[in-house]
Amino acid sequence: MKAPFTHARMPPARPDGRPLYFDLPSPEMKVPCLTCAAQLGLGHAYKRGEVFFNDPANSPVTGPHGLPDEAVYYLCKNHLPENAVIYDPVTQLCRDKSGTNSWSEEFFMPTEGDI
Repeated sequence: MKAPFTHARMPPARPDGRPLYFDLPSPEMKVPCLTCAAQLGLGHAYKRGEVFFNDPANSPVTGPHGLPDEAVYYLCKNHLPENAVIYDPVTQLCRDKSGTNSWSEEFFMPTEGDI
């Protein structure tokens, strides 16, 4: 008999459970949004401040067992959840999706080589 699947889910990136996203580290980078590309094709690429990559703990893609696949994807601002927290590696500040509130936090920030 095959043992049941027991995948240990990655803990949330933030203690408050809100999903964490990172702004692009370089203004020269341009990347497509995962959701836009799936819906409209790969024709449009977004720049810093318009597209963000997720923390693996809150991947937008569900794996074969119904859990997030824990991979990193790019999502444009329109496809971020309303409660998203965005970390900007240039200013080293966090902000809400609207950009109205910003604050400082300490945590690991992936570099361009980690993406």
